[in-house]
Amino acid sequence: MKALFINLFAVCFLFSTHSLFAQDQLAFTEYSEASIVSMMSASQPAFEGGHDALIKFMTENFHYPSQAKVKGHEGTVIVEFLIEKSGKISQPVIKKSVCETLDKEALKLINKMPDWIPAAQNGMPMKTKYQLPIRFELN
Repeated sequence: MKALFINLFAVCFLFSTHSLFAQDQLAFTEYSEASIVSMMSASQPAFEGGHDALIKFMTENFHYPSQAKVKGHEGTVIVEFLIEKSGKISQPVIKKSVCETLDKEALKLINKMPDWIPAAQNGMPMKTKYQLPIRFELN
C-alpha cells in the first residue's frame, strides 16, 4: 500500500506566512516564517494552542479518501475562509481544486475546526481572510 504524505501550508492573509511540513504520520517541522510589519499594533489570527495544536487537529481529523487513493488523485487543495471577530470560521471556499473527492475532504477538515483566536488591530478583534493549502500526496 502506498505511504501517505501530507504537506500543510498555512498562509495568513496580510499578516504572516507559515509553512508546516508533515511526513510519516506525526513528524512535523516548521520550516519557514516571514512576517509583514504593520504601522499599527496588529496580531494575526491563531489556532487555539498554536501550530502544534493545529497539526494535532489536522492529523486526528484527516482522512485520505479511499476513492482518491484508488484513482491516484493527489495535489494541493487551497481552502480560503474567514475568521470572524468572534473567532468562528465562516464561508469556506475552495480556491484551488484538485478533484471533488479531495476538495470535499479539505472542506470537511475546515468545517470541523474549533474557533480560532481572531486577528486584532489596536487591541480590537477583526475579521480576517485565511488560506490553508492542504497537500494530498501518495508515495
